[in-house]
Amino acid sequence: MQDELLPSEIEQVESLILSLYEPASPSTISKTQSTLSRLQSSPQAWSLAHHLLGRPDEKVKFFGALTIIVKLNTENASLSDSDAIELLVSLLEWYLGALQQKTGLLVVRKLASALATYFIYFHRLCNRYIFHLLVSLASNRAWQPGTIDESVDFNAISERLTGVHLHAAILVISNILEDVTRIDLNAASNVGLYDSVLANTSDSVALIAMCMSRDDVSPEVKQDALRCLQSWVSFAQKTSARNSYIADSLRPLIGGSINALMVEELYNAAAELLIDVLFNWPSLLTEHHYTMLANIFDTPWFQHRYDQLIQGDVDFESTQLGYVLLAFGEARVEVLIQNDHEQNKNILSSLCGLLAADGYPVAENKIFVPAIEFWSTLTESVSDMDPESTSASSVTAITIPYIFQATSHAWKKIIYPPADEFHSWDSGDRAGFNDARKDVVDLLQAVYALIGPRLVETFSSLILSTLASSSWLELESAIFCLGGLADCSREDPRCDDFLAAVFSSPLFSVLRSAQKNIPARQMELPCSDILPEEHVGLHVALRALRCLASMGKGLQSPPDFSIDLETDSNQKAKTPKLIHIQEQIIRIIVEVQNVYSGSSEVTELICSVLRSGFSESEPGPFVLTPEDIVRFLVGHSKDTPRIGIVVSMACSFISSLPPQMLGEYQKILSDVLSWVIGLLKQLPEPGAEPELVQNGIDLVSRLLTRSPSAFISLEPSDAIEFFFLFTLQVMDGKEPLPKAAAAEFWTAFVGTRGDDTVLQETFKRAMDTLGPLLAQSLARNIGGNALRSELDRLSEPLRKLVVNYPMSREWLQSGLDHPSFPSQRVAPEQKSLFVKKVISLRGSRATNQVVRDFWLTARGANFAYAS
Repeated sequence: MQDELLPSEIEQVESLILSLYEPASPSTISKTQSTLSRLQSSPQAWSLAHHLLGRPDEKVKFFGALTIIVKLNTENASLSDSDAIELLVSLLEWYLGALQQKTGLLVVRKLASALATYFIYFHRLCNRYIFHLLVSLASNRAWQPGTIDESVDFNAISERLTGVHLHAAILVISNILEDVTRIDLNAASNVGLYDSVLANTSDSVALIAMCMSRDDVSPEVKQDALRCLQSWVSFAQKTSARNSYIADSLRPLIGGSINALMVEELYNAAAELLIDVLFNWPSLLTEHHYTMLANIFDTPWFQHRYDQLIQGDVDFESTQLGYVLLAFGEARVEVLIQNDHEQNKNILSSLCGLLAADGYPVAENKIFVPAIEFWSTLTESVSDMDPESTSASSVTAITIPYIFQATSHAWKKIIYPPADEFHSWDSGDRAGFNDARKDVVDLLQAVYALIGPRLVETFSSLILSTLASSSWLELESAIFCLGGLADCSREDPRCDDFLAAVFSSPLFSVLRSAQKNIPARQMELPCSDILPEEHVGLHVALRALRCLASMGKGLQSPPDFSIDLETDSNQKAKTPKLIHIQEQIIRIIVEVQNVYSGSSEVTELICSVLRSGFSESEPGPFVLTPEDIVRFLVGHSKDTPRIGIVVSMACSFISSLPPQMLGEYQKILSDVLSWVIGLLKQLPEPGAEPELVQNGIDLVSRLLTRSPSAFISLEPSDAIEFFFLFTLQVMDGKEPLPKAAAAEFWTAFVGTRGDDTVLQETFKRAMDTLGPLLAQSLARNIGGNALRSELDRLSEPLRKLVVNYPMSREWLQSGLDHPSFPSQRVAPEQKSLFVKKVISLRGSRATNQVVRDFWLTARGANFAYAS
């Protein structure tokens, strides 16, 4: 593929670009991506980008801007100052032209990203970069750095800036901050970058304030201005130890953000910003800001949205309101518990009410778990106060009623739903619900430390009352809560009377009565012996293998065996007698498998025998050489019974190889890798043998993690190319376990960094081709093809992609815009917003929730809890 000639005519390149947006086979798409990637790496790519940006088709323009970004990231050092200045003028001309021609937002955003990338590498050539951009926009002219009078009044410029101009500048600033936040500002290659960002702070703040205050600016521009402010907040948090200047500059913008909360079109962006600030940087807000927020909680607007949340509205907007309230409560917990003000009482009551919101926790109610965590934190804060202080008694008097109310709400919310409904949930929701029950126990234990036996009395009474009314699900919840207090109340004799009332009640006799409902005859009915007769020799062989497996297990070192790190790591030499025993073991295994090759039980026992030596560090009868193990493995084909378990054993084998010996085992690793990929090639389709596919992908993932060089240098190279495309097909499939394994492989691959620059460059070149294909697969899954329970797994490679590859934004946007995207319910603006959110989260755990929300949008409300 590398020897193929690159297209030389601009029309040929344009045709290749447009072909990516047409349905095609994975191999055709891969080949096209590879050709275009090589074009972007070629010397003529600079002039190619210029020509592409002059073409009328927006998809072609987009690729031209993308090429500029690629060249800046890879060849910025080769540009002289004069070349860099010429490039800036060209970028500004293209940007101005795109705005004048009302080019689509995708192209505009890509050019904004290119201008941001330029700033990262050439900030020294234009110190007031944002001011330079604003002057160029206001005058509709691309100025060279150093040719603008910087004493020009900013307000005079602002009068000539339209809403389109302001939006264009906001997009560039946001991209700069997102890029700067991701990179190491202390690296030698980034010297002066922090100071350059600092020099542009005041211009950026003035621009954001202008966007938020002007009436002629559209809500979409104001939304991006708020997100730009959030990017500044993220950057300031990263660098807050250096300088308080940014924080002081941003603080005046917070008031406008709080007011934006009650503007319908700005609500989402404002809520996201305030949640971020309140949870992660509460000191940015002044007392005036906190008063403004508290006053909002007293408005009819808040009460209306709060009522919707409590009544079970699961929309993203309603849930965000709950998070704003919780973030405020966490930031002001000390004030709330120490000041018996009417407004504080209302806020505590609202916080308590979150625990009573309709819907089962996790499956239907997303706010319950964070609300439980808040009340646990508040209760622990009250408990930790000095009981001798006068303030402690007043705080306790203020908070105890709310804590009791929170407890009352909490135990009711963890009552199990009817069995049919519970089993209709996916496994993730069932596990989440059970985890929420444990969180409630944590809250109860914190409450017990504060109020003692009164809590035991409460749940003892609940048990007796629910038992009397035969309310079985409520009874189970009350018993669960009382059981969670066992450790707390064990040494407290004040609880004895309350517990005695439970133990002397009819509870246990009622539970035992269920035996009467099972016919005694059915319990006594013996099982018929319907197993067919089996070959006597097979039983002897199985007994021999079980014997070997037991011996191997018995000869293993004890789990607590200590290893002397000071001794020579090399194994002791094997004696001739030990070698003879090993040969006998191998001979038994081979002969039994040859005679009974169709028995899956034989396969399982042989794997058990071989596994017993993997964990040993000293020679022994079952510690066979890697060469022996590999010879055994590669002798198996797809038709071997339980071939999946053989591959699973190979996974254990790969993990058992000593790290210091991996360099000597490159051939062994290559042989195992070739064998397992060969097995996968024999499958008629990726979903044919789920056990084999899952374990095969898992093996490759382990090998990749342990020896990236052995993986990426496998010969012939088409084996690795097959595996890449195979795993993408598996990710697009329906089998849950293979799909999870494929997601883990891509998480490992995207996160892998080689030990040397050559290896790093090899992985980067591979991702230039594979990145867009991976993004398309993720987009199809996140866009509705995946099950809800699969989303967390699928979020992992997405998070790694964002952290490790600057091109992830473009790949993901292209994947969402690809014709294979399955949902018609998602508007282009929603796709762009999703990409922006994912990129801004920079690989954090919160990405998973954003992915779930997007999936729900793509699926539609009818699918919210069905999958």
